[in-house]
Amino acid sequence: MKSHLLGAVCISALACFLSTAANASVLAIEFSGVISDDIGPIYEGVASTFSVGDSFSGRYVYDTELAGIPVSQAPNTTVYNGFTELSVEINGLRYTTDTAHAEICNDCNLGTVDSVNIRSGIFNGVNNPFLSGPDVNGHSLIDLALTFWDDTATALENTDLVNVAPIFDSFSNKDVTFTFYNPDISRGGGFWGTINSISYSVVPIPPVIYLFGSGLIGLVGVIRRRA
Repeated sequence: MKSHLLGAVCISALACFLSTAANASVLAIEFSGVISDDIGPIYEGVASTFSVGDSFSGRYVYDTELAGIPVSQAPNTTVYNGFTELSVEINGLRYTTDTAHAEICNDCNLGTVDSVNIRSGIFNGVNNPFLSGPDVNGHSLIDLALTFWDDTATALENTDLVNVAPIFDSFSNKDVTFTFYNPDISRGGGFWGTINSISYSVVPIPPVIYLFGSGLIGLVGVIRRRA
């Protein structure tokens, strides 16, 4: 009796595993571009390291099931947390955070704009955390924001977080904002970059998950033989 019960439990766990594995959709959206905004005198702390025309690349990652639950909703706008990575590399310096959120706006500004904003930090009404990475003359990258903007309001049909990569070619403007800050002198600033390439891939399920599933299958077989 106990072996039959244990077998039933294992089969249920296996069914749950297979269902989760089949439905898991972890997307990695990769982007690249160049700095397009002049770094003026106010940003002298980083101007010696970055300049117009410098290349950058990065990505953000999210599970469409975990991140697809809204944390804030307003007319035409929905915000989602649950992004597990937002990273960028510029001039050999890499910055990353494991918390990011998306703000999706459909038919904003009286129906004239569609936009998607991917930004570091959790949406909770407070300042975003510093990203991990090297300081630049005492300045830390405290905020990284990707903005996709369509001034024809035709890029989006709603504010859902899609389970496939958005069609970013539909957005007329694709930018990244880098914001640096030096807490010792209470000064900071930022600059813009223009995204000129977007690609995406589905992140494979880690091998340990498959090993877990294989173990369940083997255990079910052993229990059935003993029964």
